Amino acid sequence: MAENKELIKYLENFEERLKSFVKEEVAVVKKELKEEVAGVKEEVAGVKEEVAGVKEEVAGVKEDLKKEFARYTGILMEDAQHKFEILAEGIQTIDEKLSREKEEHQQEHKGIERRLLVHEADISKLNRKVGLG
Repeated sequence: MAENKELIKYLENFEERLKSFVKEEVAVVKKELKEEVAGVKEEVAGVKEEVAGVKEEVAGVKEDLKKEFARYTGILMEDAQHKFEILAEGIQTIDEKLSREKEEHQQEHKGIERRLLVHEADISKLNRKVGLG
């Protein structure tokens, strides 16, 4: 029986030491986990900062692209306007040339008509002289 008491005392003592060991180990693991979680939180915060920085860069690039697109569009519009002005000048020149040509043709036509009238008058005179008319 003395052996049983010693065994029980040994087991109770072992149980206490085991509980103490487990508590210490749990405390160590808990501390390590807290440190890991804190490290992860720091990393997440760093990633958030990086994402915010990337967002700012993207916003800057987007704004730069908008400005560049507006500038390029302005250049294209100026170029198109210039080409339309040249085209309008060309059309105006052609219109003026056609007007001059029309005027010249009208003058020629009037001249031909006058000469035709003169010839008709001459033919009428000749016909009267010859007795045909």
